[in-house]
Amino acid sequence: MKAAIYSLMKRKYNGWNVYIHNGSLFDLIFLLKYITVMGKVDPIIKDSKFINLKLSWNSNDVKRSYSINFRDSMLLLPSSLRKLSKAFNVESKGYFPFTFVNDSNINLDYVGPSPDFSHYEGITKEDYIPLVTDSWNLKEEAIKYCELDCMVLHQVISKFNDLIFSKFSLNVHRFPTLSSLSFGIYRSSYLGKHKIPKVGGHVFDFIKQSYTGGRVDVFKPYGENLYYYDVNSLYPTVYSSKALPVGNPVYFKLIY
Repeated sequence: MKAAIYSLMKRKYNGWNVYIHNGSLFDLIFLLKYITVMGKVDPIIKDSKFINLKLSWNSNDVKRSYSINFRDSMLLLPSSLRKLSKAFNVESKGYFPFTFVNDSNINLDYVGPSPDFSHYEGITKEDYIPLVTDSWNLKEEAIKYCELDCMVLHQVISKFNDLIFSKFSLNVHRFPTLSSLSFGIYRSSYLGKHKIPKVGGHVFDFIKQSYTGGRVDVFKPYGENLYYYDVNSLYPTVYSSKALPVGNPVYFKLIY
């Protein structure tokens, strides 16, 4: 594992992003103990998820610091890699019998008949039939599956970046999450000459008094001879067709 990380710690990769799909809930948790002893680590964590994991190190030949970023691509593209491969029309993600290797009696150098259909997830009978063979190699299939995952993720992110750049002239690699990218698109393409004010002092304290979450109640409503009114899609309707307040807020009091 250390050798794999060291292979990335080169000057030519300075500032690059290493994407791991769903890394916050799996890979990055295991990688963290290796990364922390290989240089300086600056993590950005929110809601128990790694927004960015920056690894910095000093070059031996020159007095200069380099860094790479480990990111969870699912925070930028919140969908399974299989669905993303279909949505972006790239190379198909492969299949692997995960539960097959959970059997302690299975040798990790296993070569023999293909694992049973029951060991695969998210696969149809039609997709399973071409995988059946009498010389199924566990090690080769595991390597092929991992390599294919990397290829598919690279193609998806590349296409996504091309799409965003063509429409909004933004580089997705500058944004670790979908929400930060959305905010970047808003600021660069829709905010216009307006500015987002930084509110503080008594204005902030006054607004904060009314800033609370919505009610969350669990009950069985009952009534007789009632009129029931509901509003659907109020937020998108207002955002799409109504003028919104902009500019710096001004505090004032009405005196009657």
